[in-house]
Amino acid sequence: MKYCKHMLILTTILLSFALAGCGGKMIASGNNEIPEVPLEELTNKYEKGIYQEVEEDSRRVINFADKAQWVRHMSEIMDGDLAQSYADEFFYEKEDGLYLLSRGGPFMLILDQPYELKKIDETKVQVTQISENVMTGKYELTVTYEYRDGRWIIQNQEFNIIEKEKVSYTPEEAEEIISDRVEKVLNLIAGRDMKALIEYVHPVKGVRFSPYSYVDLENSVVFMPSDFEEFFSSSTEYNWGSYDGTGEPITLTPAAYYDIFIYDQDFRNAERISYNKQLFQGNMINNAPDVYPGSIIVEYHFTGIDPKYEGMDWRSLRLVFEEFEGEWLLVGIIHDQWTI
Repeated sequence: MKYCKHMLILTTILLSFALAGCGGKMIASGNNEIPEVPLEELTNKYEKGIYQEVEEDSRRVINFADKAQWVRHMSEIMDGDLAQSYADEFFYEKEDGLYLLSRGGPFMLILDQPYELKKIDETKVQVTQISENVMTGKYELTVTYEYRDGRWIIQNQEFNIIEKEKVSYTPEEAEEIISDRVEKVLNLIAGRDMKALIEYVHPVKGVRFSPYSYVDLENSVVFMPSDFEEFFSSSTEYNWGSYDGTGEPITLTPAAYYDIFIYDQDFRNAERISYNKQLFQGNMINNAPDVYPGSIIVEYHFTGIDPKYEGMDWRSLRLVFEEFEGEWLLVGIIHDQWTI
């Protein structure tokens, strides 16, 4: 990875140091020299640690047997609690080993793009970078580095999505744009024809699955077009989120997830259909319009399934489309129902 040189000159009130890719020192109090932050080295090791080599079919991690072993390894370059949080976010354990979850990785510092560096105290510096990707749009990443036990580590990472300019479509406009296409997509989903569905899947963003109305960008499964090839035959269990009420992980194969959190009703015969208009608001926040600005969201809704439950067993399926190179393509499948 190319290292881009940057220089930050602090005021004379503060101790000054230079950050460059060719060596240098940060001078701490008492004339004790602390080496410059090895940004390139830490970033490369961090990226290599997250994106593990896995078995292609099962996504079982090859080089680590469990989370504890991975955390010990990553604690060489980052705070132990931070390493543990990433282990819980991106991996899961089974009896036969450690598995990588199918979801996007964390934001990374891009060293060949501009960033701002500032000193926090004698042993901490903070790097802030504003960048952009196709999944989230523009975002701000803040990485805190700490000099601890004779070496620099990643002490913390935070990111904030910077709201994109929204182009909204009225329900009437959305229906005119998407009605024919969404009918084809729904029929393919209902017919369990995921291979044919690939034609309608966003090639860059893929499809994000949400078991409930709240779309969790950090803890959700994203399938790219190729992942749909073996959707119903795959024996891989993914962590799709957490069950409402218990908080237990939703660990299911794609086929089992489909039966519970995609097509648990025949939405081709839904009582109501809406375009860019929410039909029913449950207890959980529906943040889809904010997560997918400029999208078209089609909702298929049943007000209830069994009369004895008096509407508490309502169901909704939302299909989210975004425009890409002149085509409206599927980026999200959201299931919704009554929650505690």
